[in-house]
Amino acid sequence: MTKRAKIAAGVVAFFLIAAYVGLWGYSAQWFQKEIDRVYADSTDNIDFLGAKPRIANFPFVPKVIYSGGLKIGNAEILFPQAQLKGYPIPGMALKADFPLGVSLGGAVDPKVWHLDSLKTSITIPYHLPRDFTYEGLSEWKQKDGSITVRSYELNKGTLHSTGKGHLFLDEQLQPDLAFQSEIYGYQDFIAEQQRIGHIKPFPAAGAIMLLNSLSTKDEKNGHSYVAIDVTVKNGILSAGPIQALELPPIVWGRRS
Repeated sequence: MTKRAKIAAGVVAFFLIAAYVGLWGYSAQWFQKEIDRVYADSTDNIDFLGAKPRIANFPFVPKVIYSGGLKIGNAEILFPQAQLKGYPIPGMALKADFPLGVSLGGAVDPKVWHLDSLKTSITIPYHLPRDFTYEGLSEWKQKDGSITVRSYELNKGTLHSTGKGHLFLDEQLQPDLAFQSEIYGYQDFIAEQQRIGHIKPFPAAGAIMLLNSLSTKDEKNGHSYVAIDVTVKNGILSAGPIQALELPPIVWGRRS
């Protein structure tokens, strides 16, 4: 390599490094600005149950780390740690990881609504809610607000599920979810839920029979899995033809 070529390569490398450092700095400032905005605008509507999130991981992909959980309306989302990772550019992927589990509380029993772990990758929307009030979410919905989940992976006991889907809000601003999922370990999971009294014997047996009829053998490991659509519509959580649970409505706070 000639001296001129080496100089050119060095100049290109310098500008690439400078551009990356600039992107990382922009991302960190954007996250900090959004964190500060949410804290300032949502004092009466969101209760943060942990210390303020921190931004870390330089020089690698920016990561926001938060512990404790939060309360929105009458619903609680509880977790020992959450990690949000990515560059905040619309259309790109943002990854959320709850490595120590996540639970829903408040309106529901967190012992029932608990996941041992959850990972998701979402497409950053071009429009974000101004806040989590009824008015803010209504405005977001009118702008065709939605969240595309590129992938998710969750574990709860013997149950393992992966898939992708979308999240909307219905006319009452309640969750409207649709996920294409593959579910493993459902037989042992349903049996365990029956043993601890969350599902009665007859519905448990019926659910296993139905899921077995829909199951497929994984050619790689020989385990049975079910490819199924999981939805939440009109306050009902359904797995394929099975209406599993009725969910209590979320009561969003109002700016007034």
